[in-house]
Amino acid sequence: MTYEGTFSSLANEVGQLKGKSVDVKREVEAAERDGLTPRREVLGWLNSVQNMEDEAKSIEGIYDQKIKCLCSFPFNVCSAYRLRNRAEAALATIRELKQSAEFTKLADNLNLTRSIKMPNTKTIGMDKVFEELQRHGKDDSLSVIGIHGMGGVGKTALLRRFNNDFPSETEADVVIFHELSIDYKLEEVQKSLFDRLSLTWQDEVTHRDRATKLFRVLSTLNFVLLLDNLWEPLNYQVIGIPLPAAPSKCKIIFTTRTEDTCSHMGTDKMIKVECLEEEAAWNLFRNSARMDAIDADKNILFEARDLVKECGVLPAALIVLAQAMAHKKTWEEWIHALRIMKDVHQLPDVSAERRRTNGWCGIGRGSKKHRQLRNGEMQRELHLRKIPNDFFLHMPLLRILELQETSIEEVPVSIGNLMQLHYLNQCKTRITSLPKEMAALVNLKYLPLASMKYLRIIPDQLISSLRELQWLIMMDSYTGWKEGQSCEGGVSFKELESSKRLKAIGITVSTLAALQNLYDSPRLAAFTHWLHIEGCPNLTNIPSLDFHAETMPRVISIQLHAMSELEEVVIGNRQPILLPLQELRLSSLPKAKLVWRARFPNTLLELKIVDCRAIDKFIKLEGEANGSGETVITIFPDLQTMVLRWLTELKSLSDGERILNYPSLKTIEVVGIPLPAPPSKCKIIFTSRTEDTCSHMGTEKMIKMECLEQEAAWNLFRNSARMDVIDADKHIQIKARDLVKECGGFPAALIVLAQAMAHKKTWEEWIHALTIMKGTPHQLPGEGIFDNADNIWDSTQKTQFLLGILHAASLTVRVHDVFFTMHPMTRAMILWVQRECGKKENKWLVRDREQVEEAPAAEKWRDAERIALVWNQIRDLPEAPQCPNLIFLNLHVNKFLRKIPNGFFLHMPPTI
Repeated sequence: MTYEGTFSSLANEVGQLKGKSVDVKREVEAAERDGLTPRREVLGWLNSVQNMEDEAKSIEGIYDQKIKCLCSFPFNVCSAYRLRNRAEAALATIRELKQSAEFTKLADNLNLTRSIKMPNTKTIGMDKVFEELQRHGKDDSLSVIGIHGMGGVGKTALLRRFNNDFPSETEADVVIFHELSIDYKLEEVQKSLFDRLSLTWQDEVTHRDRATKLFRVLSTLNFVLLLDNLWEPLNYQVIGIPLPAAPSKCKIIFTTRTEDTCSHMGTDKMIKVECLEEEAAWNLFRNSARMDAIDADKNILFEARDLVKECGVLPAALIVLAQAMAHKKTWEEWIHALRIMKDVHQLPDVSAERRRTNGWCGIGRGSKKHRQLRNGEMQRELHLRKIPNDFFLHMPLLRILELQETSIEEVPVSIGNLMQLHYLNQCKTRITSLPKEMAALVNLKYLPLASMKYLRIIPDQLISSLRELQWLIMMDSYTGWKEGQSCEGGVSFKELESSKRLKAIGITVSTLAALQNLYDSPRLAAFTHWLHIEGCPNLTNIPSLDFHAETMPRVISIQLHAMSELEEVVIGNRQPILLPLQELRLSSLPKAKLVWRARFPNTLLELKIVDCRAIDKFIKLEGEANGSGETVITIFPDLQTMVLRWLTELKSLSDGERILNYPSLKTIEVVGIPLPAPPSKCKIIFTSRTEDTCSHMGTEKMIKMECLEQEAAWNLFRNSARMDVIDADKHIQIKARDLVKECGGFPAALIVLAQAMAHKKTWEEWIHALTIMKGTPHQLPGEGIFDNADNIWDSTQKTQFLLGILHAASLTVRVHDVFFTMHPMTRAMILWVQRECGKKENKWLVRDREQVEEAPAAEKWRDAERIALVWNQIRDLPEAPQCPNLIFLNLHVNKFLRKIPNGFFLHMPPTI
């Protein structure tokens, strides 16, 4: 290399090293923000890089100086030789630093405890399955291990033993044990992982950002994640758990009751936990009970063995039974327990006699009556749909009854027997009417009825009969208030006024008359704490939300929703008084704008504005506020949370040159992105279902995603399924290819189907699945499920098969605690196929959850075969639409639709 070439190479190599150094520094800084400590080797490397940058800079300075001084004269040979050697030494060191920059891990969590031991019961008789679990846990080729078996068989004890006895010689950085509740929440799982990893939890951060942080931290660790009590497939990606790719030191091991859950979790190995053999069950019972009493009396010994048999050799039942019998010393007590166990097994249902006793709570308490029961809780029992009529007959002392978030549709008349009831919570249930027998609850003080969207009937004089009632909470609930002097309608405000002890009210109104009646009632207005106004046709403005300054002094929350004519919402206090209003929510107000006309600041803590599309600037200042001459104005000094969503016209959070100050703001969420102007390094990349959306988004480049070709679809299916089963049987392989064809080249459908079929090992199972797929009609969801079925059982099997696949693959979305809807991507995919890949677009008229207020024009109904206008705000329908081909019509959940025109069905075929 020439003399000049050496210094040129040095400059190039230093530049590349600097680039790598910048990348490493950025990753180190990110790790430090996550609470991690950079490794010494990384810090040493960065220090060496800095030293070499300084050395190269020094060499370059000397070289440039000599060039300038000597011009065209030759260098001093000795000096040039020494400088060149120094440059070549630096060049070699820099190249070594570049090669050593591939770090496997940049930082560690020095506060991280490797494993935390869990309290556990004995696992007698489970040594064989435990050894199998340990063996698989050390196998780097297995990343996800599922443990399944019936409830009480010992899965939790097995997993806890694995956690407690985790071998120290493994390379795992952390072992995380988490027990999931049946109705676990995403935030609950993320919070547990944050705590275990010593990461800082922030309430205002979105779950997506938390997932990103978890993913980033866990990706730097050799983690072993132990998940206990998994009732349905867990979405790793949504939570932020990186899925280990074999070979890997990372492991995800979980317990569940079903083999199907294991399949849908991408399990590499499944372990089935069986019930104990009889002798092992007896040994577990003996070790959990007091053996002196058993060994001292042969008669007790015989009864003890019979009790063990009654438990069905389930470890959980054996341990509970042993603990209950630990201090029973007489033969009579043991024979009594055995008799109760046998009686319980013979009862097919919870009869009235069984409800009179508390026998199912534990052995030895069979004589305790429900007349001693004071608290009853069925909260969040999502599958509870009906309470027997005589259920409450024998609970005279019950004071607290929780029915919140159950699926019950009616309250049994026997509730009138609960004379001592003080608290009755029916929030978020499907109850449509309250029974008149509730009038007997003369001691009831607290009656929460919030979010009861189906509640339509409250019997006349029921509320006034509850003479001790103090709290009545009805936000987002009953709206059938009696208006004026009419005898028709529901509950009157005068009836509410007659409740002398009433102290706090939460209420929903949907008409101007009801709203005026509330204002005109000084007593009710004074006790209103939560106010929900929705609908209210013809309401064009709310002069000021500080109307409660005189009439509603205790209001802490106001929500305005779905008022299409509301144009102006004026906020601000006219007088310098502290009002208790803490929360203001505005949603689906298409014409409304916010106006501030006050001088004095508000005490609001939370402000949420959603889908108010006329708002172009956050708040318009008028009156005294506009004339104050101040440049910086503090309107909400206490505001902590601000959420602004779907404000499509919003351009500024200020009013012209006036700056709005929010000194207490902790969280702000604004949907709005600056549009990059080329040339720019910024990019906005989005996905959409239609080319029109791309055009309206100002797209500079469109990429169309096509369905997979047949061979690519087959390869995707093969890589997502268990190939040992498919390759082992040519008949299965043929059926598998037919199944792939039925998916139409959709990757999402192929992956879901592969997961569902992963553990189907017989030709009969594959042919059954193909039969169901081919038999599935190309219709709207809910249409045709029971058509052309031989019997109700076949139809039910088909429904469960299809819905089970969608839900297990996280292609459904929870809309309530009980109900699910299809994921938007899934819905779009199904509709596209049903429209024959877009060829019959005009045959389908679908407006699903679009909040439209007007029905499609009559001419759009003419060619339609299927129409679904669901979950909207449609008020009127066409008078007599021409629909000669219509075979399906769904107008589900249009709460403002009050009348169907007389001629509406005249031109629809009799086959609809």
